[in-house]
Amino acid sequence: MRVAAFLMLSIPLAAMIVGFFAALRAMLRSGAGGSSRKVRPGGESTPRRS
Repeated sequence: MRVAAFLMLSIPLAAMIVGFFAALRAMLRSGAGGSSRKVRPGGESTPRRS
């Protein structure tokens, strides 16, 4: 039962960490203007707000 509890705790935690880094990268990219960051074509003009 310890593995199930670990999975139930780690899956939302991993999703939260991934979402946090995605938001951080989007903030850095929009703040820097996309000049120094590696930007996907057409990815800087579409705001992803959910």
